[in-house]
Amino acid sequence: MAELLATVESFDPTVIGVTESWGDNDILDSEFSIPGFTMFRSDRKITHRGGGVLLYVKTDLNPLEVRMKSSFVDQIWCQVKISNGEALLIGVCYRSPNPVLYGKDNDTHLCDMIREACGKPLVLMGDFNFPDIDWTRSHGPSTASQKFVDCVDEVFLTQHVQHATRKNAVLDLVLTSEPDMVDCVSVLGSLGTSDHSILEWTVQLSPQRSASKCSYLDFSKADFEAMRRALNAVDWSEKLQDDANEQWTTFATILRNLEARYIPKKKPNKYSKKAPWMSCKAIKLVNKKHRLYNKYKNKYHPANMKAAREADIEIRRAKRSFEKKLAEKIDTDRKSFYAYVRNRSHAKPSIGVLFSDNQVPTEQDKMAEEFNKYFTSVFTIEDTVNKPRAPPIFHGGIKDRLCDIRLDENLVRKSLDSLRIDKAPGADSMAPESWQN
Repeated sequence: MAELLATVESFDPTVIGVTESWGDNDILDSEFSIPGFTMFRSDRKITHRGGGVLLYVKTDLNPLEVRMKSSFVDQIWCQVKISNGEALLIGVCYRSPNPVLYGKDNDTHLCDMIREACGKPLVLMGDFNFPDIDWTRSHGPSTASQKFVDCVDEVFLTQHVQHATRKNAVLDLVLTSEPDMVDCVSVLGSLGTSDHSILEWTVQLSPQRSASKCSYLDFSKADFEAMRRALNAVDWSEKLQDDANEQWTTFATILRNLEARYIPKKKPNKYSKKAPWMSCKAIKLVNKKHRLYNKYKNKYHPANMKAAREADIEIRRAKRSFEKKLAEKIDTDRKSFYAYVRNRSHAKPSIGVLFSDNQVPTEQDKMAEEFNKYFTSVFTIEDTVNKPRAPPIFHGGIKDRLCDIRLDENLVRKSLDSLRIDKAPGADSMAPESWQN
């Protein structure tokens, strides 16, 4: 997984498909997660080890999982909207070469899945394990391979991989619904100890990305000195004349105006965050390994094997060094330690598919409206006319009533000093940094 993260950082892909993930119920989603990507997974359901597929799509594409009716086992699908308003269907599948695992009907289920998916823009990738097919002539010598070729031709899909992906065989395929959707497929080096090559290609489509509308204050560039001077120049005895609520509203308005004036805003980084342990040296060595493979086209060339070994050693060293430093500093920096542990032990849940009037809303504001509509539908409609009266709790005299609350500067300063600047604003939307600076 560490080398996969380094490879993602090196190539910056939009979609990632992984076959033979070997996932099971003991492996959490967080162990497969990649920052900045929405992950879809399908594990092998039988007890025999192996199989499984993973599909990663950039989160800003708003991918939605799609379930096929076909009984083909190792498959996972999602869809993303493209610029013309249509939905691009993206799938990953793995066909086991062992018919004993799923029976002889598994190839029939594979063809059923392909027929079910056709009819819309489509990209299907995966390890199909048909080493005997000659894709230049669309010919398969065996009954199973020819049946698969006929199915691909029947639904007018185009197969784009022309070079061997494992030894001398083309096992990993890229199928699209349009011949010009993919220009060419590059065969790169392998990932870790895998004996399959990495495939890279560009889809000639423009997906719709969700634009982030949120922004937040950049306190690293704030002019707190100017804010202090502006606050000192305010005549508070004149401004704070009314009751406590009005005084708070006046004070909060002045402080927010100063924040808008002296603290710039910034938007979240559109690029995905890399793994915290990732080093520049590790990324450079991964790039070097793939450059040497492109040069020699031989996984077992001495230069390529040396580069792969160096990349693997550096990735392991960088991760081990980062985790060791976290453990050593746990007494002084517990937050970083537990943030890293939580990131690796809990998957971040995302909002799944929502259906509204036979439509699937993907915009954040529309999804929020659907949630609000559902939550309000289960509220109890109260009788606002015949309201019950609560019995009085206080039974003392006028002298016993709490009329005055005494505050002094030391009490207020103590409360402000106890604020943690690493926490989010509360209900008043006031950032702790503004109070403490």
